[in-house]
Amino acid sequence: MKYIGRKGTIASSTLITGILVFCFTISSDPTFQLAFTCLEAFFQNIMKFSTPEVFPAPNRGTGTGIASCLNRIAGLCAPIVAVNAGQADPKAPIYASGGLFLAAFVAMCLFPIETKGKQSL
Repeated sequence: MKYIGRKGTIASSTLITGILVFCFTISSDPTFQLAFTCLEAFFQNIMKFSTPEVFPAPNRGTGTGIASCLNRIAGLCAPIVAVNAGQADPKAPIYASGGLFLAAFVAMCLFPIETKGKQSL
């Protein structure tokens, strides 16, 4: 996004993703859940493809690799969390996921690098 920069784009898409994850639990109507799942996936993809742009060019490959590695580790842990936390409250894993997205939003707002107005190499 031209006016808010790369950091603002990734932070806002992360915030919207977190909000939409929480909205997923509002209704059990399949159409409602499908709509929020599609919207959440859209904004999550903006976040995914904006990640490399936040890192400076010399560190871009390392930053993207670390982000990808953490994504895969979290994907491996997700079924374990869903089984254990889902027994007490079936919505607990969704709330945990939404909370992590909101924590990531705060972390991205505090990210010290802003590449707005700078040309990438």
